[in-house]
Amino acid sequence: MPADRKIELAAPITPQVVLTEDPATGKPLRPVPPVSPVGDDSIRTRCKTPDDAYFSSGGPMPGQDARTYDAGRITPDWKVVLKTGTGIDFTALLVSAGDNVVAWCHMYGQADHYDYGRSAVPATGKFGVGLEWGQVPDGVAQIVVDLPSGPVRALISNGFFLWGLTGGNSDVKNVRVRGFDAQGKQVYDARHDVDAS
Repeated sequence: MPADRKIELAAPITPQVVLTEDPATGKPLRPVPPVSPVGDDSIRTRCKTPDDAYFSSGGPMPGQDARTYDAGRITPDWKVVLKTGTGIDFTALLVSAGDNVVAWCHMYGQADHYDYGRSAVPATGKFGVGLEWGQVPDGVAQIVVDLPSGPVRALISNGFFLWGLTGGNSDVKNVRVRGFDAQGKQVYDARHDVDAS
């Protein structure tokens, strides 16, 4: 994979019709997860602890994409593209200065317990939907994730989405993820394994 392969983002779409109930059932959707009040500089600072642990392993394992290490440690040049949470707890996505690596950082508790991972952009330029976060598909303005606790409208920012504080992978479920265009018409429907905790 060329080191200069960049993340390709879907064009942002502003919803003209904001979904408040599930179009399939008419039941109310859980609220969109809140944007974290933690500032971007604080997120980068707090995420340095798991980032340091990531780099302490000494480099990529056999078969692991070296770009996740080549992107370097989190610095002020890394963009916080999405963050959700309340108080000091948050889940955030940070994009490398080279726009080719995403760091997923989940921090919780006073002692800064964490979950952390990095992903290098695939050959397609798009990540799709992973266990902890997803990339917004083309043509999608709103996303509904059908969690076991009820469907939730995902928080979308800068071409990425989260359905809540994801971390630990302790409750992975195969769920339906639906995308809707600006008028509220369903244009995406697929099942994905996600952190449903």
